[in-house]
Amino acid sequence: MYKGAEALLWWIPGNLGPVGEESYFDSYRSVLALFFAITGGLFLAWVINSVAYFRVYFRIYGERSVELKRILEASRSAGKLERLTNLREEYKEKLAALNAEAYGPDETRSQDADLSPAARRATIFEELIACVAELEAEAKSPEVSSN
Repeated sequence: MYKGAEALLWWIPGNLGPVGEESYFDSYRSVLALFFAITGGLFLAWVINSVAYFRVYFRIYGERSVELKRILEASRSAGKLERLTNLREEYKEKLAALNAEAYGPDETRSQDADLSPAARRATIFEELIACVAELEAEAKSPEVSSN
């Protein structure tokens, strides 16, 4: 990056700049190129980190949206209690697999493990299980008329 920044500053004379106390010459072109290279490198690292984070974020929450739609469709159809029960069991299986992936077989929780994509997906499946359980409870209870 430094050589590229220095090449872009071709219009600044290479012999323009101060001579230090130890007779070391620093041209303004090389000092500015170093500044631009460091700034550009930090910006590039930030962009790469943001892209990676949002790629995971959108995949996880896209999956959540799909599963919420499945829950909504199951709660509106005939035989909804059976379909909701099947969904809950499916989510429990996925949750067990995600917990094993995120925390290992002994399921020791740490801050690093809690930040992993698998742990974030596990949290979403915990929420989905709670949502399905609530809908199952509503389906099992007799409806109260508001007359």
